[in-house]
Amino acid sequence: MKLKENLKLRKIGNKYMIVDTNNTNVNMVDVYTMNETAATLWNEFATKEFTQEEMVNTLLKEYDVTQEKATTDVNSLLKEWSTMGLMVND
Repeated sequence: MKLKENLKLRKIGNKYMIVDTNNTNVNMVDVYTMNETAATLWNEFATKEFTQEEMVNTLLKEYDVTQEKATTDVNSLLKEWSTMGLMVND
């Protein structure tokens, strides 16, 4: 899996937002917000290909969660990112 290029994570106050920085312009029409956990995963995998298992392992290292909870959360997040068009279609 891979996240789309030109999407940048920005922290504004205590909020995390993904904006499209295509070319020299920033598209403020499509802005996506996420929580700190999703932002952690975004930062880790924004520039490289990754697997669902790698994302789960990152959550297990960073947070005190069970394997089951991490897997459920990653699957939900990947579905959301795909639905929002933030991932490259293979």
